[in-house]
Amino acid sequence: RKLSTDPGRAYRHVPIIEVQDIFDAMPNDCTPVAVEITTNAKDLTTFAHPERACYIFGPENGSIKPEILEECRYTVKIPTTMSLNLGMTVNIVMYDRLAKMTRSRYT
Repeated sequence: RKLSTDPGRAYRHVPIIEVQDIFDAMPNDCTPVAVEITTNAKDLTTFAHPERACYIFGPENGSIKPEILEECRYTVKIPTTMSLNLGMTVNIVMYDRLAKMTRSRYT
């Protein structure tokens, strides 16, 4: 049975733009937030997401380059003892952002 969606073919529908410097491509009013395990990273559970954020995630099999981390206003980490793959990490961060935004509207 063929599935109705196939993420392996997403490149056919999602524009991919290659840039030399990610920060040059970022809108000026966006705050760069790195998601990485570092000693000075803020814990995601207490992190206040900027209103307009651009989240930068590292590769599946490595880390964000130090020169990119230096340019980010914030670095956050997910407090866990488990290893998370990139997809799980993105989902957790986006869920946290949405939950905190929704909660702040109703409190």
